[in-house]
Amino acid sequence: MSPDEQARVFYVAFMAGKNGPAVLRLFQPWWNASAENRRAFRKVQKAWRAKTLLEGAGEADEEDIPEEFAQRQWPLTAAPGHDSVEPPRVARRVLGTFAVLTGWGLLGAGLTKVVPLMRRPTVRQIAWSDAENKRNELPRTEQLPEGSTMRLAADTALRWRMTDSRREFELKRGRVLFTVEKDPHRPFDVQAGATSVVAVGTTFSVGLEKRGEHDEVWAHVGHGEVMVKPGPAAPVQRLRTGQAARIEGGEMHIEGDVSPADTRLRWTGDVFEFKQVALQEAVAAFNEHNEQQLQIVDAPLASVEIGGFYKGHDPKAFAHALEQAGIVRIVKGSNPHSAIIRLKAPAPSAQSAWSGRGKSNPR
Repeated sequence: MSPDEQARVFYVAFMAGKNGPAVLRLFQPWWNASAENRRAFRKVQKAWRAKTLLEGAGEADEEDIPEEFAQRQWPLTAAPGHDSVEPPRVARRVLGTFAVLTGWGLLGAGLTKVVPLMRRPTVRQIAWSDAENKRNELPRTEQLPEGSTMRLAADTALRWRMTDSRREFELKRGRVLFTVEKDPHRPFDVQAGATSVVAVGTTFSVGLEKRGEHDEVWAHVGHGEVMVKPGPAAPVQRLRTGQAARIEGGEMHIEGDVSPADTRLRWTGDVFEFKQVALQEAVAAFNEHNEQQLQIVDAPLASVEIGGFYKGHDPKAFAHALEQAGIVRIVKGSNPHSAIIRLKAPAPSAQSAWSGRGKSNPR
């Protein structure tokens, strides 16, 4: 099956509301496998959207659907306990639309003939899907079925679902950077506590943190604009490119011209963010993502707490930052060719000025 054919089958599944765990387990590796697959999927999306320009004329006749599409076997299976992934009229009718659009529907620039097109099928509401990035992890990007992406900071959890009329997200904790595929028919709605942030096509980030009895929400628009409603009874306010807003207790405070280099946006890069983390946890995180390994030589160092931002793939810079902060000292092992970075407790002279619970400077 060619990438174009595979892309059509996946798109049928998503339009039919079948984007649960079983389908996503197949889609994600296929999407990441090659640029050709991604181009094929985007081409299918554009073809589907193009049909809205010709909206108005009924359904495609069954006999107009090429036999090769009508007879295609559905290659997806449902997760245990879910409805089976069926290849019924939904599949035939959606694939029939692609046949009309790509085969003979558009006859060049002259558009000498408009072939009757099916109406957009109703996509029933699907079950919520969960997304999570654990504590002390590098930020992780996930591709959504309709082309948008979300980048999850460490210690972030949310759930999402897509219907025929909306793209809905509920942020439980943490921070997410969204790059939204434009779709005026389906607003992109992020709920963070009592705050709602709605976009059509833009790049924006949302953070949610517990502050006593209240939730603190922070939103920033990298490109485009979003509509923010800080509470059920609050008026909607607009945020444009470069603006940010802090919402707490239903009150919203807008900041203008927030730089991309602002420390509150530093997490979006390929960095670790540690907040009062034991050194042994930080070292384990670096070792998991890098060939060059760190090693704690003195056991008491393992429980020392550190904090800050560090480039995720530069363990040497991390070790030097700790050394400059007086938390560790880097020592050479017996093998001069070893790539292991060995961390020992600071020398006695440094220890006398050290509190015993270090906080390294952000990098």
